[in-house]
Amino acid sequence: MINIFKDRVFLKNLYVLALPIMLNDLLNSSINMMDTFMIGRLGAESVSAVSLGNQVFFIFTLFSFGVCSGATVFIGQYWGARDIKGVKKVIGIELILALIIAFVFCILAVLFSRVVMSLYSNDDKVIEIGIGYLKIVGLSYFFTAVTVSFNAALKATGYAKFPMTTTFVSLVSNVIFNYIFIFICEMGARGAALGTLCARTIETTCVLAIVFGKKLPIAGSIKEYLNIKKDFIINYTKISLPVLINESMWGLGTTIYNIAYKYSGTVAQASVQVASVVQNLFIVAGMGIGASSGILLSNALGAKDTKRAEDYAKKCTVVAIMFSVIMGIILAFSTKGIVSLFNIGDEGRSYAV
Repeated sequence: MINIFKDRVFLKNLYVLALPIMLNDLLNSSINMMDTFMIGRLGAESVSAVSLGNQVFFIFTLFSFGVCSGATVFIGQYWGARDIKGVKKVIGIELILALIIAFVFCILAVLFSRVVMSLYSNDDKVIEIGIGYLKIVGLSYFFTAVTVSFNAALKATGYAKFPMTTTFVSLVSNVIFNYIFIFICEMGARGAALGTLCARTIETTCVLAIVFGKKLPIAGSIKEYLNIKKDFIINYTKISLPVLINESMWGLGTTIYNIAYKYSGTVAQASVQVASVVQNLFIVAGMGIGASSGILLSNALGAKDTKRAEDYAKKCTVVAIMFSVIMGIILAFSTKGIVSLFNIGDEGRSYAV
């Protein structure tokens, strides 16, 4: 541990990558929290409906994460070797796969919203509110697919500050549009969905404007992005598939929990969703260190510096554990205060704590 703090180069590289990634993840979690918090002013049924409706988005992001994780490994290595053409073809396959996944989940959300909501709830009111939410928010998945693909490339090539900036813009936009549509237009959960759709559209526009407006190294033509060969697809699949299976299994497990919770009642179910949203705010430190570690190791391997990669792997592991323990302690002491912000009744807040 002493060696970690003496290695200033490692700490600087980790700081430059990890801080923007952690802030970006925190802002992303805050977007989901603001949806739950603002719609929560309308009661436990609305909280449950929006949170359960977002289970589709949750599983979608896990699949997207699997695709982007594989892409990050390849982009990091190509970037370490300064192979820009290789970076662009990785982005191409990443975009194609992310958009295919977005299409599948959009169909589920828009056309099979009643089936989805019936899996998660026995409450007719919750189901109806959730259906209205899903039919609108499902359209935002396409914008999210484009955003996460380019954000993964930006992080892997050392431009992590830009995803943080665009996510902040998305958060502010989401709060503004949510307020307008939920409270002024009195659209309820549908207003939250429309606010999210507007915010994600703005976020994607900002990401593309930065990448292509600033002519960053990852900016390319359609031809460059689609310059994909069979051998590369096979190698990409070998790297991405284990992560994709891991994330999908975790997502399936979480989904089964939420299906089981529907038998505990709407109040208990709302409290579980609030607890999940709050918890997500506190795992960003460990996740940020983990994502940064992957990029640092990929860059070292791309530069064929195996010794540095092994050294960084050990140090990143220790730092990730330290951050996670610290955030866990903070969560333990701040839980009651944060949960009290949600309008789910005393019983619901007690369950959430």
